[in-house]
Amino acid sequence: MERFAVSRQGKERDKLLSVLARPHPFSAFRSEVEYFGISQEWSDFMDNAYDEFAEERPNDVEVDCVDGKIICRNPENIRVIVAGEEDDGGMI
Repeated sequence: MERFAVSRQGKERDKLLSVLARPHPFSAFRSEVEYFGISQEWSDFMDNAYDEFAEERPNDVEVDCVDGKIICRNPENIRVIVAGEEDDGGMI
């Protein structure tokens, strides 16, 4: 959500970034996206982000992007991945 907010300009950017600091940022963010009439752009952004994530993951994680959802082909290899941190290979 932050990457999308930063990609916007002016009032959209400022408002989207401000709602991320509020309680219940997911619903507030969705409401602002709808208010600004950029729901389709948000949806397209998310679809692209899922595709990029699936393409960037190493093959040993075995993920695919199917219908906008990240699917693990081998649940025994699920790892905890935190954005912005290196993968230490720890399993759940």
